[in-house]
Amino acid sequence: MNEHAIKLFPFFDNGITQVGWVVENLEESVERFYRNTGIGPWHFYDYGPDLLTRMRRNGEDTVFNMSTAVANAGLLRLEMIQPLYGDMVYQQYIDRHGFGGVQHFGIAVKDMASSLEIVRNLGINIAMEGEGY
Repeated sequence: MNEHAIKLFPFFDNGITQVGWVVENLEESVERFYRNTGIGPWHFYDYGPDLLTRMRRNGEDTVFNMSTAVANAGLLRLEMIQPLYGDMVYQQYIDRHGFGGVQHFGIAVKDMASSLEIVRNLGINIAMEGEGY
């Protein structure tokens, strides 16, 4: 990465730390992945109105719910997401590409608020947000 990019995006210095994909059935997908790779243990979480105090989609308040499972493969975190309801980027991905493909790569940031501010100041849309967990 060149110096200009580092100045624009200082939070990329840790590289990619997460790979996430959208699945139709979370429990079956985790079981199949574990059986085929041995990667685990997997930890399951539900993100929705019971946990999140703020949910936004393209800057507008909304309500959504999803189940996720995460596991570590060395330094890389793997995440599977099963959308349950609501307007979210995961449903948009499914509508365009179907289930199973890589939907996102994640990066670890030191300060979420300042990282989001950098992105917003560059005119990049924050497609989905959730806070409060």
